[in-house]
Amino acid sequence: MAHLAKITGLSEGLVASTTGLSSSNRPKEFKYHTDAAVRSLRSSATHHARTNQFDVQDHLGGLLEKFAIRNREDLADALDARLKEFAARSTALRWAPEILALFLELADRPLEKARVEDLEALAPPPLPKELTWADIIAEEPLDEEGIWDDVDYAEPSSDEDVPVKEKRRESESSEDEALEQEKDDREIAQSFVVIPDRTILDDVRKGQFWNQKAQTTHNTMMAENSVGTPSITELQAIREALFIIQGLSSSLFKWDASSDHISSKVEYALSHTGSSSFHALLESLARIASGLFRLRRWVSKAQSVPLLQSFQAAVQCRIRAFDKNITALQKRYLSTEGNPTVSLVEVRTVVEASSKPFLQLADLIERALSPQHPFQCLEILFEQTNIARMTGEADCFRFFGEIFFECLQIYLRPIRKWMEHGEVDRTDNLFFVGIADKSTDLASLWHDRYTLRRDATGAVHAPIFLHPAADRIFTTGKSAVFLKELGHYEKPSLIQEPPLSFEAVCDDPWLISPFTELFEVAFEEWVKSKYSLASFTLRERLYYEFGLGRAIDALEHIYLSKNGSLSLTFFEAIFDKVDRRLASWNDRFLLTELAQGIFGSVDCVDAERLIVRTTPQKQANKGSIKALSCIAIDYVLPWPLLNILHRTTLPTYQKLFTLLLQLTRTTTLLAADPSLKFDQHVPSGRDNPTRARTLRLRHRLLVFATALCAHVCAALAGSAAELRAALTRAADVDALTRAHDAFVARVAERCLVSRRLAPILEAVLGVLEVGCGFGEARRRWDAGGNRLRKMQEQFDRLSGFVVSGLRGIGRAAATSGAGEKGLEAGAGTGLGAGEFGWDMLVERLEGWGEDGKRG
Repeated sequence: MAHLAKITGLSEGLVASTTGLSSSNRPKEFKYHTDAAVRSLRSSATHHARTNQFDVQDHLGGLLEKFAIRNREDLADALDARLKEFAARSTALRWAPEILALFLELADRPLEKARVEDLEALAPPPLPKELTWADIIAEEPLDEEGIWDDVDYAEPSSDEDVPVKEKRRESESSEDEALEQEKDDREIAQSFVVIPDRTILDDVRKGQFWNQKAQTTHNTMMAENSVGTPSITELQAIREALFIIQGLSSSLFKWDASSDHISSKVEYALSHTGSSSFHALLESLARIASGLFRLRRWVSKAQSVPLLQSFQAAVQCRIRAFDKNITALQKRYLSTEGNPTVSLVEVRTVVEASSKPFLQLADLIERALSPQHPFQCLEILFEQTNIARMTGEADCFRFFGEIFFECLQIYLRPIRKWMEHGEVDRTDNLFFVGIADKSTDLASLWHDRYTLRRDATGAVHAPIFLHPAADRIFTTGKSAVFLKELGHYEKPSLIQEPPLSFEAVCDDPWLISPFTELFEVAFEEWVKSKYSLASFTLRERLYYEFGLGRAIDALEHIYLSKNGSLSLTFFEAIFDKVDRRLASWNDRFLLTELAQGIFGSVDCVDAERLIVRTTPQKQANKGSIKALSCIAIDYVLPWPLLNILHRTTLPTYQKLFTLLLQLTRTTTLLAADPSLKFDQHVPSGRDNPTRARTLRLRHRLLVFATALCAHVCAALAGSAAELRAALTRAADVDALTRAHDAFVARVAERCLVSRRLAPILEAVLGVLEVGCGFGEARRRWDAGGNRLRKMQEQFDRLSGFVVSGLRGIGRAAATSGAGEKGLEAGAGTGLGAGEFGWDMLVERLEGWGEDGKRG
């Protein structure tokens, strides 16, 4: 009952605190909630019995056994020891089983995660040691003198017990001692007082000649031509001169702020020298100081361009060395050792010799250096170094040469980064390589993504002495970019590049070559160390991995009829469809399948890259020459090869293919059986004039077409051989591109498909159109006398224009001297009078006269 009463009391307090009810204000509700709480607590006590301590012990025993079996005796021993300690301490603890059960529930894979070392963190901190008398005595022993003596706590005797005389005697003795001590202190203080020597101060005042104007106005030691002028010593003049040379203020010189000019003062003179000579010396020193002052002022200006900053740092370093030399000169005259000769003339000579390169540099900076062209400082230094080399001024040569190479190292940083990694800083306006179009496609990466910056005159935006190497630097960087896009880029090797320093380039006493030549050779080696590897690697990749040679062979087979048998098979298949008047003669799918089947048999041709296109021509006759121009062949090349065989050259290949197709069509029609008659009603007698004119026209057309076809084929074969020789000699992608471009320009000129020969080509196509019409008429038995006469007149007119035009071009080429070599170098477009010259073609075309005999 006592337990129930306790639960009831606790329940009432719980209900009152949580609901705010009480037995006085709302007794029914309060009693209801209290009874419910009591029932709930009693039910919990009934259903939730205490933890079974035997189950806990069995569980712990099983855990110990598990630790022992799994070779964790350390955990088993630690747990067993602590369980025994807990059992010894929990004899009076009522809830010991519940505590152990809680630990077991909280355990999480103790075999895997438990570590004995973690128990050390649970150890209680050590208690501080109690302080004892033994510790105190050990630290401070009680053995001081008098510590154990007895103390007299009695009151001392009063002053009245001391005799008066004894007290007076003690007072007098203390006063005497104080006076004696004061006297000793005064003597000690006086021993530290130093009386100044006034003669030394007088010497200092005499050295301040600028304060002696009034005192030296009537100095009798003065020269006759400087009466009334203060006189100074030569040593004083040297000191003031060296001050102004070092950029310090001086009493013998004055500075004009408006003109930055330093001049000498006329208020002073030397006692043993004429005034004019003395002031002439001072003026020469003033001119030197003026130049040095301008140079010091330029060095002190802030620069934002790294190249100019390095230039300033190099000049400042040498000015500092110059000032040290001047300081050493001052020390020489101040030293009492050696008894140096005091000579202002000697000082002027030494200063003039050592300051000569500084004065030249100051003059060049003031006249030529422009902030708009920061690399102009390199050009100035390069030119001045070369001048010093040619004039034999060794000191100036070393001075300007060392500064030049120090500044050059800063300018070479973006060049080295470009050549080794193919990277360009967009914000660097000093570098001569710029990004033209970052988003350009890979097929035009080499030609369109990057560009050489040029100034208003068209020159490369770089120092003049780098212009010869600018193209190779540009090519090397593009090669690195190209290799990156191919996925074959390799970081530059650790091979040390050739040094570019004054010591490495010019510091050979046996070298007598000009500086320009020395630098050109050294820089050539530096560029070559980076250029050769990148260019060779890229060239090898293009040839052996992407098949540049195979691609050129494929273009020759497809467009230039390198294998005449294959091309003739393809052409005759087209002609057969045209002759049969098939509507699908120009179907691009059928033609593509036909071309792939014929040209795909060649090893160098990838048939899947071959596509035939056709353009509709509604007004053109199917059997005409112009109708054949609607057929175009595309051979898709990989993007690396398109950077060499770029798209702008493919239209020329297409024109050559069309011309060969048209020539073959004309010769095929004209070469048919000559016994065919145009009109079955016309007698076939030998004296028939119509038949004679027909045969004569056929013969002339056939000779014209055959001669032109032979010329085109020979020109293509010879130009292809020249192309292969040029590709073999090419060292980089630019050389490969130039060789191919020159080849395309050469065959375009030789085969009459260039833009400037368009009128002649138009006349040639007109002649071929006449021949094609003549052949078609023979097949259809449709050619009367009038039509034959018109064909004859049209042929005479067009062939005469062609012959006259070719003869004029041949004469112009011979007069101007533009030949095949100019074309091979890409420098011209004229044709010479050699094996494939115009004279031979003209002779073939005009070799048959009106009567059909050779003229």
